[in-house]
Amino acid sequence: MTRRCTGEGATGRLGRQGVTSRPPNAGRYVALRLLMTCAFGGVLLGTAGRSDWGAAWRYLGLVAVGELVSAAVLLVVNPEVLRQRGRTMRPDTASFDRVFVPLYLVLALTTAAVAGLDAGRSGAGMPSRAWLWGGALLTVAGYGIGTWAMAVNEHFEATVRIQTDRGHRVVTAGPYRWVRHPGYVGALLGTLGAPLMLGSVWMLVPTAAGVVLFVVRTWLEDKTLQRKLPGYRDYAQRTRSRLLPWVW
Repeated sequence: MTRRCTGEGATGRLGRQGVTSRPPNAGRYVALRLLMTCAFGGVLLGTAGRSDWGAAWRYLGLVAVGELVSAAVLLVVNPEVLRQRGRTMRPDTASFDRVFVPLYLVLALTTAAVAGLDAGRSGAGMPSRAWLWGGALLTVAGYGIGTWAMAVNEHFEATVRIQTDRGHRVVTAGPYRWVRHPGYVGALLGTLGAPLMLGSVWMLVPTAAGVVLFVVRTWLEDKTLQRKLPGYRDYAQRTRSRLLPWVW
């Protein structure tokens, strides 16, 4: 499941001066995340044509726990990020993100449909223990890294934009010390965990498309930040990696 549609960049927390509208409460973001999980599960089980698919329920259960634990942590350490992520498209959202977001949603549901038609409908049952545990570890690691990034970055919004209304600035704390887009690292790890937990080889095809989509979004966001966010170019010179340390 392609998760965590985030315009995260390397931006830090500052006061709320200049906010022109009251952001929604944190519950809206949590509800949206759980609704997406339910939609994914509905497509997954619907295309499988069965409700007794144990691997699917294990995966959906882990995702639901991950969403709730992440929200609980952020509610304590950085509730502002939950409130802001309850809003999606904004007037100054980057044009490429207006294309990415709907593609992300379609691709997420496509991965569910492929997995249901493959492993679910074929009656493959439980994946091997190695696949199951490997996928679970990737999923948990994805939530851990993504939550850590949001915990230190109050400006981790749902879409990419230069947040002039919220004192947008560069942050180098937490995982931003090693990569410039740790939220996307978490998203990609979680994405790769799904086909392993579900035991679907064919699901790797739309998953690979999702990885490419996130890499393109990372590249476009990074270019935008280097052009428009003061201090980001210097930060990029110090922290060379966008997603993979010492690689890219």
